[in-house]
Amino acid sequence: MADSPKRHCWECLRRCLVCDSTTPTCTRCARSGTACPGYDEKPRRLKWLAPGRVTSHRRRPKGTRPSGKVEAESEESSRKLDLSRFKMRTNACAIFEAAQYFNACIHPELLPMLGLGPNPGVYPISPALMQLADAVPDHLTLSVVCMTISHRIHRLRCDANRRDLAEKLYRFRGDVLLSLNQELSLRSGRRGDVLFAGIVSFLLAEIQLGPSPNWRCHLVGLRDLIRLRGGLQKVSSRKGMTPLLHCYLLGIVLGDTTSPASNLAIAAWRHDEIESVLNLYNADTNPCRTCPPQLFAEIIKINCLRSRAASSESATRSDLADEGHQILIRILSFRRENWAALKPSSSRANWLLLCEIHECAIALYCILSLQSVAVLPDTIEMSTIARSCTSRLSQLLRQALTSPITRLSVLWSLVVLGVEVGHPLRAGATQTFIKDALLEMGHRVGSFAPLAAAEVLQRFWTSGKGSWDDCFDQPHLFLAQTAVDVSGISID
Repeated sequence: MADSPKRHCWECLRRCLVCDSTTPTCTRCARSGTACPGYDEKPRRLKWLAPGRVTSHRRRPKGTRPSGKVEAESEESSRKLDLSRFKMRTNACAIFEAAQYFNACIHPELLPMLGLGPNPGVYPISPALMQLADAVPDHLTLSVVCMTISHRIHRLRCDANRRDLAEKLYRFRGDVLLSLNQELSLRSGRRGDVLFAGIVSFLLAEIQLGPSPNWRCHLVGLRDLIRLRGGLQKVSSRKGMTPLLHCYLLGIVLGDTTSPASNLAIAAWRHDEIESVLNLYNADTNPCRTCPPQLFAEIIKINCLRSRAASSESATRSDLADEGHQILIRILSFRRENWAALKPSSSRANWLLLCEIHECAIALYCILSLQSVAVLPDTIEMSTIARSCTSRLSQLLRQALTSPITRLSVLWSLVVLGVEVGHPLRAGATQTFIKDALLEMGHRVGSFAPLAAAEVLQRFWTSGKGSWDDCFDQPHLFLAQTAVDVSGISID
């Protein structure tokens, strides 16, 4: 029988080589390192290559090869272009995500406050506001980004993703500072409403983020900016500045209440500036101020009295004591029913509740802080008033914290009650109630301020001391507010 003709494998046929026809694969393919396709079915021409491996190159165009310096400059410019595009895209995405987060997670928490009446400061971030983002400096838009990231960090009960969020937060915080410095370097920016709004927004972001030693510096800078622009009355006449000035005044006044008497910001104020503050707050027509203007004015007068008592002024102690007694009498004789009668009938009960809370808290602050600087005596009469205010305030706060309409307006009052029950003779279950309420408020508001207040009070409770200045031996500022309405300001 004649031998059958030799068959060539498909690879040898493709390469026009003589195949040795060994089965199942030829030896020639094995020696050349090629996978032999065999003899039966013709394989496809597609061939898998390892990642990064190529079998052919395009012909390079003929011409003069650019120098290494030119190539380096070209690569550097391309890199800068790519980075700038990436940064712009990142900021734009961050602003959009911040708006979505605010509308989904923060705005719903603020909506119950409308139960007190119309509030111009409670509104979602609409597409119309988003379109204005390109027209304002980065320090305004990125402050909103910082606020939302900080809110998310404090809302997370576990540590998952908190590290990544914190890194992102501090990166945007640096961008805000850079934008503020650029605004300060501009002649027009130094006196613009936008700059004032940027500093206020950054102050709130700092307080929300954690314990900041710079909050007093921001307030001093705002005070100097007001003086450069002609004073408080002139600045308040500018469109959209009232919410910003109100936030500034809250920071100054409430910050002084929780600072040592020897280190109050109001000590650097002139007499005419204090009068301007009182007039501005009394003339404020915003329907959402939960503290009556008359009682807020008494807080300012108490701060002034504490500062004078801690200084070396020539006023005698008897004069200061008379002023302190008059302040306390005015607080206790305040007619909250008359003030609440001006509010809508549907929300009058909530207004009465908040007004009585402020009245009791301010009366306690008057007694405790002025006794700490030896202005008011520690008598049986004072102790009776303090015990009555403490019992009533504790009852009212428990009621207010159960309502979403009023629970965000009682942070300062909780702190005042915490100082009163910190005395070793008055310690008890109220301390646990205050601590739990502050921790829950910090989680709900998404701010460190209530948590910082809880830490300060806990340290005071364990110290065994009992005076107001023993609790606040360094300046503190506790604000639950995390943002301010900047929608009405004029863009220079």
